[in-house]
Amino acid sequence: MRRPLTCWLALAGLLLSGTSASAAIIKLGFSRDSRPDMESVGGILSTVADVSLATTGDQNTEVTFVGELGGILSIEGDRASFTLDNVALTGKPVVVGSTVLQETSGGAFSLYDEANTLLLSGTVGDGTLSGPIGGTATSGFLTTKFGIFNGGTLLSLLAEKNLTNASVSISMLNVNGGAGLALSGDGALNPFTADATALISAQPQVPEPAAATLVATGALALLLARRNRR
Repeated sequence: MRRPLTCWLALAGLLLSGTSASAAIIKLGFSRDSRPDMESVGGILSTVADVSLATTGDQNTEVTFVGELGGILSIEGDRASFTLDNVALTGKPVVVGSTVLQETSGGAFSLYDEANTLLLSGTVGDGTLSGPIGGTATSGFLTTKFGIFNGGTLLSLLAEKNLTNASVSISMLNVNGGAGLALSGDGALNPFTADATALISAQPQVPEPAAATLVATGALALLLARRNRR
């Protein structure tokens, strides 16, 4: 019996996100207002400007620290803010049944506390956006290569623990108000908005052989997707 595509992607996601006990996880819970949290317009995935925030694209969020950062007091009540920008959709999406896989590249993120002090910033590695076409949709954006941290008050703490690799994953709900993802006539992914939650994962430095394995795992998932489409 064939395994569903989502099983292979879940396996790849686990391997890519890392399972080391020394990892640090930052959970983001975006503001629960009527505005969407994310949008894809002109082939760029980014946060949407939220109400009463000074910087366009910022999203109000509460922050919970897990793992190596677990001793830090969490920020509650949507008082922190998060910005994600310049994540580009690259190439044409691959459709497997009712699931679409869209490769992404580049991007950067910033996380600020309630006093608008930069907690952490970094780059976003190449990734894959996936989700069902049509219907009340849930889709996931998972990096398949690691980015790096480059600023903020948490940077020195992460560096001391050799947690230098920045992995961002975003779960999206209520895509296009429940209409879901859709393709245009030329096969490109249509613009969309979505509610979201996010994780920033700080991982130990990955040795070159391990990094190659991660990339190969992601490639295997896409290969299986294409094979199952036949």
